[in-house]
Amino acid sequence: MRTVGILGLLAIGLGACTSPDTASGGAAGPDYGLVAPVTEPVALAGFDVTVPAHLTVSEANAYLPRGEIVWRGDPAGDRHAQVAALFRAGAARAQAGLASGRPVTIGIEVRRFHAITEKARYTTGGVHHMVFDLTVRDAETGALVRPVKTVTTDIVAYGGRKAIEAEARGETQKARLTAHIARVVTEELTLPGGHRNARLGLIQALNRGL
Repeated sequence: MRTVGILGLLAIGLGACTSPDTASGGAAGPDYGLVAPVTEPVALAGFDVTVPAHLTVSEANAYLPRGEIVWRGDPAGDRHAQVAALFRAGAARAQAGLASGRPVTIGIEVRRFHAITEKARYTTGGVHHMVFDLTVRDAETGALVRPVKTVTTDIVAYGGRKAIEAEARGETQKARLTAHIARVVTEELTLPGGHRNARLGLIQALNRGL
């Protein structure tokens, strides 16, 4: 019976790793609606990024540390401010490519930013896991263009030799995540249904459960 129970748990876990993603890859809270289909081009006129002070920070050098913010791509310091700067850089890059259409502004409120630790980066690698609420408003009236949406997005985090080689090419964690955030914001504003999260297997599922 014990063996059957263990196998059952493994099957459930693997099933969770391969289950279909929603359009955003994440579940919305009770007050959030689904994103409306894109019906017209938009120009990103401005953005605001918030990383709430109540989000917990982990500096534990473990493979899967518990904490809402895990970030090692900058020197030790104010992790909330560092994550905010990273999202602002990504949004600014998206803004540069969204210059024609209905002027809108966006608000980004980070709910989770779980990158990898030194231990994972030097060995196995893993998954960068991010969750944020996205608000889109008309730039002139301030009216909501669509319901607030919770966006979940993940990207492979390099480890070992692959991480070293990426660093040598200038593909630091910060550079890769800035580009990824820019892509996610752009997709949310231009694609029907918005960004679709990648399926990255067991580590992705474990990361979400912390």
